[in-house]
Amino acid sequence: MSSREVARRAKAVEMLLLDVDGVMTDGGIFLSGRSEEAKRFDAQDGMGVTLARSAGLRVGILTGRSSAVVERRAEELKMDCVYQGHADKARALDIIAGENRVTSDQIAYVGDDILDLPVMRLDGLPLAVPNARPEVKAESA
Repeated sequence: MSSREVARRAKAVEMLLLDVDGVMTDGGIFLSGRSEEAKRFDAQDGMGVTLARSAGLRVGILTGRSSAVVERRAEELKMDCVYQGHADKARALDIIAGENRVTSDQIAYVGDDILDLPVMRLDGLPLAVPNARPEVKAESA
């Protein structure tokens, strides 16, 4: 995708969706002997979310896993929406677009793994983090 095309698509974005594991975290998951789960979130993402919101974007989470700590982090960052437990992220994108009254072309999605590819092929601005799988990087803007 040319830089001109990336700029054109970026101008249309009204909503930023983020994967969690590997995007908002280092990808590690800490499990206790019970059903408790912990994740290590990057504090700098908080500033990124704040800046995106101050630029007028709605910001949310779309992740295949479900975790109470993700809800907590989303609340701390005052995210607009949280969609957890969606292994079929392409279908979830349709739901999110409808509920938030945007088109898929108005959504930017940040992913890192194979599960993110279907949604990245449908959203307006597919983005990958530096530690993303090579296949994911190849699909990103």
